[in-house]
Amino acid sequence: MRNINAKSGFVISLAVALVLSGCEDRPTIAEQTGYFKDDARNRVVAFYSPDKLSRADVDALVARQTLTAGTLGRMVFYSGEESSSPADVLTLAPSLQRALELTVTPPFDQWDWMMSRNPAGETAVKENQQDRQ
Repeated sequence: MRNINAKSGFVISLAVALVLSGCEDRPTIAEQTGYFKDDARNRVVAFYSPDKLSRADVDALVARQTLTAGTLGRMVFYSGEESSSPADVLTLAPSLQRALELTVTPPFDQWDWMMSRNPAGETAVKENQQDRQ
């Protein structure tokens, strides 16, 4: 039994090392600038990129995020020099309702993409069609 446990431990260590080494090679598409999570594990996350993100970029970022089953999640993606990401205002929001409101009211309503997931797990991604001012 001791030999089997040693081999299992080696295989697990090798797998973890491979996963971690793969993470280092991934380019950073966008930086996480704000993160709100309440006691029920609902999350609102803001990302910023100097370059405009494609739908594929957004999908890749969403796939990397942890969203607890049965909770609400929203991710907003901002880009460009004129963009204003909520950052600390979002992180320090007093409630989920306020965190959600921040993403749809000026000046933070100028996101490029928004991903919303309801507690049933249904996900929608939409592109902001507003003209930037």
